[in-house]
Amino acid sequence: MQTDRLFKLSTRRKFAGGAALAMIATLLVVAATTLAIRMTRQVQDKTAQQQLTQQRMARIAKSLEAYWIAHGCKLPSGALGSSKTGDEVANGTTVPWRTLGIPQADAFDAWDRKISYKRDVKVSVLGGSAQSFDWALISHGATGLGAWILGDPDDQQL
Repeated sequence: MQTDRLFKLSTRRKFAGGAALAMIATLLVVAATTLAIRMTRQVQDKTAQQQLTQQRMARIAKSLEAYWIAHGCKLPSGALGSSKTGDEVANGTTVPWRTLGIPQADAFDAWDRKISYKRDVKVSVLGGSAQSFDWALISHGATGLGAWILGDPDDQQL
């Protein structure tokens, strides 16, 4: 009789241990699924921001080409990063949206930072030799390093 009692007690402990293990496994599956869904949404958001920025930069490129044709093969200077007007000035570093006749929103990337613009530039990619370009546009991306911030009361550069 004592043996039957020990057998039942040991079976109950095994069952309780198995139930706890099943509960932990279920919680791990739920946590992993939640994490996967969040990561997917983050990737989708970043992709949408990159696409919006590329669309805006393509519109800027078209307006630069139109300006070049209309003004006898001359490109505008950039706008001051600290300026809200978007007019070209000497030594400007951002897209001169008013001078180009484009909406102000097109001069900002999807992270609400001014797109940088430079004319007559030399660029070397990954340590290669420098190549000359008539102009370059730069979105400072999610980190915003070096960008001018939209709506900053002091119009400061990151």
